[in-house]
Amino acid sequence: MPMGEAFIMPKGMERPGAVLAILTALSCANQAHAQDKKSTEPGLDKPALEEIIVTATVGASKISQFETSYAVSSFGEKDLARVAPLSTVDLFSEIPGFWAESSGGEGANNLFVRGLPLAGAFKYSPLLEDGLPVFEEPEIGFMNADILLKLDSMTERVEFVRGGPSFIVHSNAVGGAVNAITRKGTKKFQGQAKFTYGDYDHYRGEGYISGPISDTLSYSIGGFYRIDDGIRDPGFTANKGGQIRGTLSFRNDRTEVHLTAKYTNDRNIFYLPIPVVNPKDPKGIPGIDANYGTLTSADFKVVNIKTPDGIVTKDLEDGIHPEFKTFTALLTHEFGGGWIMQNKLRYVDGKNGFNGIFPRTDPFAARNFLDIFLPKMQAAFPSVQKLEYRYTNHPDIGFDIANQNNNGLVNGAGWWFANIEVDDNIIEEFSLTKQIGNHDITAGLYYSHYGLKSFISFNDILTDVRDRPRLLDVVGLDAAGNVVGRLTDNGFLRYGGFTVSTSDKVETKAFFINDNWQINDRLRVDFGLRMQGVDIDSNTADLDFAGVNLGDPTTLADDSSVWPTGTISNNKGEFSDTGWTLGANYELSGNLAVYARYTDSFRLPRSETLWFGGKANINYVKQYEAGLKVRTDNLTIFAAAFYNKFKGLPLSTQEIDPITRDVKIINFVAGSETLGLEVETDWRPFGRNFGVHVAGTLQDPKFLGTTFNTVINPDTGETVTTDYSGNQINRIPKVMLNVNPYLDFRFGSIGGQLYGSFKHVGKRFADFASTVEIHSYETFELGAFLDVTEKLRLQVHISNLTNSTGLTEANHNTGSVVNGQQIIFGRPEMGRAVRLSATYSF
Repeated sequence: MPMGEAFIMPKGMERPGAVLAILTALSCANQAHAQDKKSTEPGLDKPALEEIIVTATVGASKISQFETSYAVSSFGEKDLARVAPLSTVDLFSEIPGFWAESSGGEGANNLFVRGLPLAGAFKYSPLLEDGLPVFEEPEIGFMNADILLKLDSMTERVEFVRGGPSFIVHSNAVGGAVNAITRKGTKKFQGQAKFTYGDYDHYRGEGYISGPISDTLSYSIGGFYRIDDGIRDPGFTANKGGQIRGTLSFRNDRTEVHLTAKYTNDRNIFYLPIPVVNPKDPKGIPGIDANYGTLTSADFKVVNIKTPDGIVTKDLEDGIHPEFKTFTALLTHEFGGGWIMQNKLRYVDGKNGFNGIFPRTDPFAARNFLDIFLPKMQAAFPSVQKLEYRYTNHPDIGFDIANQNNNGLVNGAGWWFANIEVDDNIIEEFSLTKQIGNHDITAGLYYSHYGLKSFISFNDILTDVRDRPRLLDVVGLDAAGNVVGRLTDNGFLRYGGFTVSTSDKVETKAFFINDNWQINDRLRVDFGLRMQGVDIDSNTADLDFAGVNLGDPTTLADDSSVWPTGTISNNKGEFSDTGWTLGANYELSGNLAVYARYTDSFRLPRSETLWFGGKANINYVKQYEAGLKVRTDNLTIFAAAFYNKFKGLPLSTQEIDPITRDVKIINFVAGSETLGLEVETDWRPFGRNFGVHVAGTLQDPKFLGTTFNTVINPDTGETVTTDYSGNQINRIPKVMLNVNPYLDFRFGSIGGQLYGSFKHVGKRFADFASTVEIHSYETFELGAFLDVTEKLRLQVHISNLTNSTGLTEANHNTGSVVNGQQIIFGRPEMGRAVRLSATYSF
């Protein structure tokens, strides 16, 4: 069926009352003083808010930040150096409206935008590079989009859009978009070399060169390579690898062509929650430092995992291992007569390996764990009288069941691995623009196709509880003390607790049209519409849920490996919808502007929702926003109020059986609404030498119509209904604040800057019921630049100066009380780290 036949016409298009009322008022406003439209600020290199924005815009018009009818932030080279992010997502916490969970390391982090609920990843805010997605689907299990977007010296700047028309121009951009702009070729030869050392054995080299080949041809090439032990040192190399990319550019009076090739081959450790006491004031338990401890360890770095198809050897040092080739071609051609053609093409191919340690349940008191499993062992091995712990790789070390590691705990963890293969992701966007009078009209077609193969294996291990824990085995002893059976096998509690094997084909088609109408010197109105459809063909291997016995009669660990049966289930889905937006920007003077916008948008399902016969839902978001922009000689303000209403998100929660400790998955459909205010400002109260940059968000994200049923009596089928409506959306704070003061100085020929950062993150909840509170917290950072010469810059940056242990996230359940203390799995901020860098520019 042709995609267009399934499109649904815009809903609610007859009710843009608030926006139309504003437009009517603005169009009738006094148009005096139009000559003030673009006044400049004396003493500054560039007029405030005059950065030309390329994200969420189409057409011939070059629109500055001051002229946009949506919320956007832009970070250039100096801003990126000052923030000195530990990861790509770490940068996003500087942006109002964004909440970034960045404590997982350099990859596989999560981004929440304007209170929209999600389980993680970048579902509503795709990561773009030069205006195209780094990969079509920003939410792939075990392949979050941030593994494909790595910032280095080849990154010219990054733009951050919240709401607005991003949905019209960019695929899946319901909440916003992040766009990293690649450094292109230059008319003069130039370059940069930068070396960074960190006190966690961090060594990073990066740089670029660019220059002309001829009057019309230019090039750039650069990248980075980094190796370190990680701030949370697992006892082996935590991060190792890098990327290289190059561009070739052609420019003349009518045509621009930019070709880019990028190769990424990197390995990153993935940090997951650790046990802490008192989530309101988290501290590490004995044996684990909250800032520097990790449950990933060299003791089980390399493992041999038994499967029905043989032994699979995996290595935690491979961590998250993206290896991708990306090729991009960007073409802009002016035909004359107001006609402009643009074509953007991207090809992505590669694979991602994922190897990590995942918390499964709360830690057990060591004695209780043995008591729970003794009956099961006696049923399998009748002569068993008692159970005993033994270290798998350290048989000479005894185990104090009451107080091992000063905590007397053991932990069941997941040793999970995934192999994700991307097959020929082709992304194509073609558009034509025609200028008709004051109208700048663009119509475009978008196409994407990719294949995706996923193999995911969930295995369980048993360890003690300490920093860099050690594998444990549990053996069954008879009355004479002889080993007659084993609960575990080489530290594994279970091989193949669950397995996923899939092969998907996904095709996306879209049509969009946008009109930028410059009504007069002060008022710009834009309207956009996007029709998009996705066809999914998913093949999932059926599983033997009874489990395959791998044949070792001396252990229970291999008795029930859930493995593919050899048969395949095919699931197909076709989904499509239509969304639209209407916005306006009105410049009251050269220093003051206001805007308003309404957007009716949707997010189509991804292929993973069809695995194992799953039901796919289209997500719908209606968003209203209005903003104010101010620029004076020493002050800029960009403030935006927003309201969004969301429906159609399938979610799940977990319940843990207090006796068997089995995890039960409960599925339900959620809705939400968020009312919020974003403010970003830069103030220089005493001239150019001292200033402060502030980014703040105040929002009220809450669930709507969130009900589900839980079976409380399996014999009768009796259920209880739970309603989470009105609860704060889990994981998302109501308050976020970043304050960044800076002081420029000069001593003779040497100049520099002192800078700092204060971050406040408000209270959140880990669960839908708002019972597991994640307390608010603050962090401080400090740094300095020193310009030794015009070409040589030195920098020192100290992150988490006070060693805050604030939790960025925590597990859903309320935790366990062990030895009188409440223990919960949470992911604290990483500990204080010092980095020194030297940059030579030429």
